[in-house]
Amino acid sequence: MDLVVRYSAVLRYKKMGIGVLALIACYVCYPKVKNHYRHLPPLASDQLSIAITNSITNPFYQADTMLIQMPMWEYCGNDEHPEERIFPFYPKLSYESISLRLHLPIMSSSEFDCMKRNQIPKDITNIDSLSQMWESRYTNKVKISILAEKLSFDKVKTYETYEWNGQKASVEKYFNYEDKHWVLE
Repeated sequence: MDLVVRYSAVLRYKKMGIGVLALIACYVCYPKVKNHYRHLPPLASDQLSIAITNSITNPFYQADTMLIQMPMWEYCGNDEHPEERIFPFYPKLSYESISLRLHLPIMSSSEFDCMKRNQIPKDITNIDSLSQMWESRYTNKVKISILAEKLSFDKVKTYETYEWNGQKASVEKYFNYEDKHWVLE
């Protein structure tokens, strides 16, 4: 009887030891695995790009052109917690789809700036008139900046910033992957 009690106590301690080892392994491995999977693109990223494209609106109806800017995320090199960094998603926007839906000409900010730069007369000498001409290039143009952050494989958050003639508007949107479709919350 004494031998059975001792043997069951040894088994109990072994089970506890295995449980503790499993807990330690999870504590050590989970952040590495989580960080690895956060770098992968979200589910059905082409469908997500279409959903983001269809969600774009124009809060400034007086604008005659929409200029879309897709800035890059910037990170601080001194991050204390690299596993908590933002993991960007760069959607492939359909300018044609946005243009048809909003009834506005759409172009990227870089294309627009290049076009305006080519329109500057080569013989201009007055710096003030050149400065005014360059500053006025955005008159009646709504500029939109879009950043998208992957929160998980099935959840993405977008940050949209609109600017028109000095007025600004910002919108945050959440997209969830439900029933094999991306849905705006």
